[in-house]
Amino acid sequence: MKLGSAGSAAATFKQLLNEKKYAEAFPIGKDILKDEPENQRVILDLTNAGYAANNASLDADTVAFAKKSIQLIESGKAPDKWAPFESKDDALGWLRHTRLPYTVGLIGILIGLGHSVLAMSGEETLAQVYREV
Repeated sequence: MKLGSAGSAAATFKQLLNEKKYAEAFPIGKDILKDEPENQRVILDLTNAGYAANNASLDADTVAFAKKSIQLIESGKAPDKWAPFESKDDALGWLRHTRLPYTVGLIGILIGLGHSVLAMSGEETLAQVYREV
């Protein structure tokens, strides 16, 4: 999405977040980060949006933004406001202990195990297992 200026991109990004249109806000936030790669506010917002969106296509980016945000916070860079968190410690606690990466991995493992059991029992052919996994 091409926008006229960084200011209008930031305004559109905030508006989409406020409207809870997280999937639409994601590409705009990523575009903002191309110009300002250490914009902690946008990185925190993208992490929060990715988690709230409940959209598997955003999971990898959400995890990457969470890691980047932790690195920036630990290096001393902080946003103007910590919202939706109360403080630096609150933000770090949420970023470090979110279950998103573990949940995605666990679901994949469980699906794989389920298909393995079905294949061994004869309920599924090996071709069906490969297609599903």
